[in-house]
Amino acid sequence: MALPDRGGSYGNVLPDRIVVYRHPLLAECSDRRELISEIQDTVVHEVGHYFGLAEEDLP
Repeated sequence: MALPDRGGSYGNVLPDRIVVYRHPLLAECSDRRELISEIQDTVVHEVGHYFGLAEEDLP
């Protein structure tokens, strides 16, 4: 659930986390620079979802 959608009763859940799967990214990226860029883009994208941004609002 996105952060803005959580009410005062939201609780008793595990902490939020973003999981970046290594092997698919390694298979997709041709070099280290591309891999680092893809990881950064993925994390920024998922943090955007955390704060309630819709898919069309994300880069």
